[in-house]
Amino acid sequence: MLTTLQKIRSLLSKPETENIRLANQHLLEVAQSLDDLSGKSSTGKKLSPQVLESLLQWRAELSAIATLSQTAANYFSRLSEARAADFGAYERTGTVKTLCNPAQMSLQL
Repeated sequence: MLTTLQKIRSLLSKPETENIRLANQHLLEVAQSLDDLSGKSSTGKKLSPQVLESLLQWRAELSAIATLSQTAANYFSRLSEARAADFGAYERTGTVKTLCNPAQMSLQL
């Protein structure tokens, strides 16, 4: 599972639509694996030191993935705001009203 988490981290380091779609598919696999592990640990059996070490590595990877996911969400949010600012405000009449007036600058010497 560590390699899957590393793959997700790699995909999210480039926040493109396709990468996010692939990362989401891998995250579903990770969620299922963690659910399976949770079922095994709830039986009362002690986890081996190797499993505990793996859990710590997974936790670090999941933390990095959470940070990258938030960064990607912020990127797309800002991108949509920029697109909306370029587009302007749509009027019911079918015309587009710009959100801001064009700036003019004059310089006198």
